[in-house]
Amino acid sequence: MMSALTTLSDFVPQMPPMAPSMPPNGFIELPVVPGYVPPELFTNFPPNAPAFFSTNLRSRAIRLVPKPAPQYAVRTNDPNDIYERANFYRDKYPDFVHTIQSLPIAWDDLYTYFDPLDIWMEGAGFCFHVIHRLAGTNIEKDDR
Repeated sequence: MMSALTTLSDFVPQMPPMAPSMPPNGFIELPVVPGYVPPELFTNFPPNAPAFFSTNLRSRAIRLVPKPAPQYAVRTNDPNDIYERANFYRDKYPDFVHTIQSLPIAWDDLYTYFDPLDIWMEGAGFCFHVIHRLAGTNIEKDDR
């Protein structure tokens, strides 16, 4: 018979966690973004930037933000949304996504993956978190 002070976990075999543990508040800690998003992020697009996701791996043209600018998505940077978008790119471009090994550190790093219109519509912070998630997952896999 179990005493009132004996916890059930003493009798249940403990298995190692299968995924990264969730913090007590249920949210995954997000990386710190570079800070203020300068307007130039949407207007000074480097002419040779690839914007791989926005251009479908360079098979279509880069899109600039039109004037007047369209309504953008209001993002909360929900970890589930970030995870879903990262998985969308991982499923659509598996070979390319596997090559992403560098964590973004500056807003300009987004130009490798997104054109100005996608950065505007989705939000620079959201795009930053998606790339961080893809790179972080790849780096973690390579470390195993």
